[in-house]
Amino acid sequence: MGNRSRFIFVPDYTSHWQQAEKSVAEIQHQGIIDQELSGLRLDQALARLFADYSRSRLQAWIRDGRVQVDGEVRRPRDKVWAGERVLLQAVPETDQRCEP
Repeated sequence: MGNRSRFIFVPDYTSHWQQAEKSVAEIQHQGIIDQELSGLRLDQALARLFADYSRSRLQAWIRDGRVQVDGEVRRPRDKVWAGERVLLQAVPETDQRCEP
């Protein structure tokens, strides 16, 4: 029959995967400090505002500059006041399990 070459088309999904990774890489949350949270430390207020995340994780994000209050990066111990706007760039945890 002769020598025939076989070509198999394999689609390149690289750009699709990169886009998907980028879309799940960060979750943006916004909130406003109300009277009940006024005067608390930033990390304490965030723990109440965004209860889905642990306080230690929130503290790490604050230190990493992923939290802004009225457009400024602050420290976890800084006080927040009623009416201030909070922006949180959260990074979801990745599953680190290893399976055989």
